[in-house]
Amino acid sequence: ALQMIPYDYLAADAGFTNLGPVTGEFALNAVCVSLSTQRTLIRSFLQALAEAAEWFRGNIGESAATAAARTSVEPRYALRACEALAAAGVIPRDLRSAPAALVAVIEAMRSSGLIPPDAPDPIAAAVDYSYLG
Repeated sequence: ALQMIPYDYLAADAGFTNLGPVTGEFALNAVCVSLSTQRTLIRSFLQALAEAAEWFRGNIGESAATAAARTSVEPRYALRACEALAAAGVIPRDLRSAPAALVAVIEAMRSSGLIPPDAPDPIAAAVDYSYLG
């Protein structure tokens, strides 16, 4: 099964076969809110998340130390994971989801019946990157 880092490193070190890295094509960031939610509040929240993602890139060591301190992950795995997350584009700079990831999620939701086959394009109806402006 697909494992996010650092669990793929842990599994490989335990003898499991690594089938490949998680890359930017798997990047999917989502905040689900009702249409009545205050856009200004959500925009501010998403801008803060985008700023945090940028801070993360410039502070890999500190990010790894925080991750290791707050989880059961060994510091060496936390550092390796943070380095890979920053380098591979899994956490995009502007939090924009990879188009292929969005399409895969929509296809999975349609095939499971969560989105009716005749429903309008959910990406056009629901994806909003106005916080980038």
